[in-house]
Amino acid sequence: MRNCLFYICFLGLWVRRGVILVLMFLAFLTSVTSGHAAKSYPNCIICHERMHRPELKKNLHPVIQTSGCPSCHTYAHMEKSPNPKFLLTTGTDLCWTCHAQEQFFQKVTHPPVSGGECQRCHDVHSSDGSNLLVTSLPGLCFSCHDQESFTGRKQHPPAAEGNCTACHDPHSSPIDKLLARPLLETCFFCHERAKILEGTKVHGPVQSGMCASCHEPHSGGNDKLLTERVPELCYRCHGNPGFMRNIEHPPFGKGECLSCHDAHRSNNEKLLVAARPELCFRCHGDTDFKGEYKHAPLMTEGCAACHDTHASTSPRLLKKGCLDCHPTPHAGTTVQAVVIDPEKTGPVFSECMGCHNPHTSNFGKLFREGNTTDSGEQQGFLDERPADSVEEEVQ
Repeated sequence: MRNCLFYICFLGLWVRRGVILVLMFLAFLTSVTSGHAAKSYPNCIICHERMHRPELKKNLHPVIQTSGCPSCHTYAHMEKSPNPKFLLTTGTDLCWTCHAQEQFFQKVTHPPVSGGECQRCHDVHSSDGSNLLVTSLPGLCFSCHDQESFTGRKQHPPAAEGNCTACHDPHSSPIDKLLARPLLETCFFCHERAKILEGTKVHGPVQSGMCASCHEPHSGGNDKLLTERVPELCYRCHGNPGFMRNIEHPPFGKGECLSCHDAHRSNNEKLLVAARPELCFRCHGDTDFKGEYKHAPLMTEGCAACHDTHASTSPRLLKKGCLDCHPTPHAGTTVQAVVIDPEKTGPVFSECMGCHNPHTSNFGKLFREGNTTDSGEQQGFLDERPADSVEEEVQ
């Protein structure tokens, strides 16, 4: 029994000594390892300051702050590093260890990205520019893109400010031209939607989101950044042969399409800037349109019932004459022989106007002058009795 107790005490003593030895060994190992790490990875800039001084620049690559240089230069100071510069891996694969690869390879990819040239735009350690850019915008963009196309007489404010990324994603996008948003949404990011799109009538290119079919997105030589001057720009789609007649509406002849039409949207037909006849009254005045009796087409169809708004081969921009609606005026009367010339071609207008106002009048049948009957009714002076009765009276 005594022998058993002796061996148990002896064994317990050695177990305690063993635990103490193990703990001492672990403590020693930890101190050695930490000491080795400190000696292996001191402040790297002590030796590499000629290459980079991150602490002297405004923005530092986050991984340097959080994990230090060995997070990328994993094999630092190893005699047989598998990759140049002791890197964990090579090329863009190193970037993908932190950055999500999917967001860099959408439908449209910026060529430097697809070519794996991250360092063409970014400094991998530190930079004074945002996003670790090697130089500020737009200078960085102009290292590849032609600066001349961005410095026209008229400049789009984002382009003039060098804010390329306001419209474009610098890496990749599902949209052409690396747009950060669909074209219309890109434009509406600055421009008021209601002034461009909200109306009962919307210009076709606007409705289709084709802003760039009329406007330069960066700079140009024309007002409103138009790709061409008006009316040449309008003729791209609308054509001009139908307008080229010898008598022109003055605004049209001067190429002032926008004096009557809104280029984007309107609540009026033909994208007019105002309803007719109010639009016409802006230039022509409304004095001749205040009579008690009004010409029916003027009331139902407006000015365009008789006049072409752009150009015509007939005086007063007429597109049809009185006889188109009144084929046999004053038939069988002495008046017919006076005003109707069967040899005359084109609209008959001036003869009719001798007696009638084509717009409005205070006399019945739109007579220019007349008298008032005892009952107060206003009548014209025109004699419309049958021709034979007039002849008998003359004889």
